[in-house]
Amino acid sequence: MSEKDVKIVIAGSAQDGGIPQSGCKCYNCRNFQRLISSLAIIEGDIATIIDITPDFRFQSAELLKRYNAVPGAIYLTHSHWGHYGGLMSSGREGWNTDRMSVYLSEKFFDFLNANQPFSDILNRKNIKPCFIKHKEKTEHNIIPIRVPHRDEFCDSYGFIIQTESRRIVYFPCLDYFDDNLLDLIYSSDLAIIDGTFYDDNELKHRDITRIPHPRVISSMKQFAEYADKIIFTHLNHSNPLVNPHGDEYLNLISRGFRVAEDWMEF
Repeated sequence: MSEKDVKIVIAGSAQDGGIPQSGCKCYNCRNFQRLISSLAIIEGDIATIIDITPDFRFQSAELLKRYNAVPGAIYLTHSHWGHYGGLMSSGREGWNTDRMSVYLSEKFFDFLNANQPFSDILNRKNIKPCFIKHKEKTEHNIIPIRVPHRDEFCDSYGFIIQTESRRIVYFPCLDYFDDNLLDLIYSSDLAIIDGTFYDDNELKHRDITRIPHPRVISSMKQFAEYADKIIFTHLNHSNPLVNPHGDEYLNLISRGFRVAEDWMEF
């Protein structure tokens, strides 16, 4: 990727349910809005999308408005609904694409191919599957990295985006940071990482210990020496970091970390 021609844009920063989340009356849902987490890599008038979300029609319209860019390829991290639900936009009821390149693992392809309505968009060639493998660079200079996550239906990946002089890691959704992922984050120029939950106290009606995302409060300790390169994304609607006036947000910012915002650009 030519450095001067590339823009990295956060096209969404919320957990799979978005903000506001359907049926919720919490403070964050009443007062703030965030699209579901996605990343756009823009070169000229073409956008490579990482994760096509249920909010995709709003995200694609905003990409066109802001950057005059249209999606040219899609990369998928894993098979939790918020990360691939917008794939149905490519079907004949909507976009009706012709062999849109979708980069995904073979296990993810098998999952889609075995289930309607996704098998239909494969059979009609609305999308063209392009298989990714751990650490094998694609023609977009994107390197898939296997990450630990709840793999109910398929395996899970994050991605390294390599430009001429910068390396950006995008790990929006995982269970924990293993040694390999830590090394990649430490050696990156920018790391956009899982910030789903701030701590273990924010969910009142579910057992949060059964949802093993790394907690922001722990990640701040883990990455204290690298704060200036860390951006937290994939925020659950319950996360106090959604509120830019809250104590948790102000404390995090004072330590040099950043919170992803929709349409934040690099």
